[in-house]
Amino acid sequence: MGFGLLFIGYFFLLFFPLSRIDVLPNLAVVGCIIMLAGLKRLTHYCADNRAFKIARVLCIVLSAVSIAALMLDVASIDGMLDGVNFLTPITNTVFALSTQAFTGALLVGAYKLAVQVELPKLAKRSVFVLSVNAAYLVAELTASVCSIIHALGVATEAFTLATGYIGIAAFILAYLVPFVNLVLIFSCYAHICLEGDEDMAYSEDIFDKIVAWTKRNKK
Repeated sequence: MGFGLLFIGYFFLLFFPLSRIDVLPNLAVVGCIIMLAGLKRLTHYCADNRAFKIARVLCIVLSAVSIAALMLDVASIDGMLDGVNFLTPITNTVFALSTQAFTGALLVGAYKLAVQVELPKLAKRSVFVLSVNAAYLVAELTASVCSIIHALGVATEAFTLATGYIGIAAFILAYLVPFVNLVLIFSCYAHICLEGDEDMAYSEDIFDKIVAWTKRNKK
C-alpha cells in the first residue's frame, strides 16, 4: 500500500540528529523522495483519507527544508557561515516543525485507517506515538529558541545552564521519536493489507512483544 516505502524513507530522517553532531550530513531529502512515492500509493488506495493527502503536501515542504539544511551543512564545513551561525538553529527549528507536522498528519492517517480496517490495537498505538511526538515537539521548540538566543549572544550564564537540560532532553527524544515512528509504520506495513488479503495470518510485532513481556513481569 505504500507503508513499505514510507518505512524506508522515514529511516533517512535519522540522519537529521546525526548531522547535528557532525557525524553525517543531513540526508533527509533522500528519505523525503522515497516517502513521496509511498504517499502516492497511499493516497491512491485510501482516497477518502484526507490526512494522507495533507501528509503528502507536507512532505513536499519537508523536502524543501531538507535541501536547505543540507546546503547549510555543506556551507558550515567550508566555513561560509561565520557571523551568521544563528541560521543553523533557525533551520533546525523549521525542520523540526515540518517533520512533526508531516508526522502528525501521517499518524492521524494511520489512526483513521486502522479504525477503518478494524484494528483497534494499532489505532491506540497511533495515538500513543502521536503523544510522544507532541512531547518531543515541545522540547525541541524550547531548545531551539534557547539556541537562537544563545547564538545571538544575549543569553546569560544562568539561562544557558538552565536550558541545557531541555536541550539534552530534546536531543535524546530526537533519536527516540524516529525509532518509535518507524516501529509504528512497520506495524502498519505488517498488519494493514489491501482489500482481498484480509485472510493473511496475523504476525506479532515489537509492540505485541513488549506488552507480552510487561504482562509476564508484572508483579
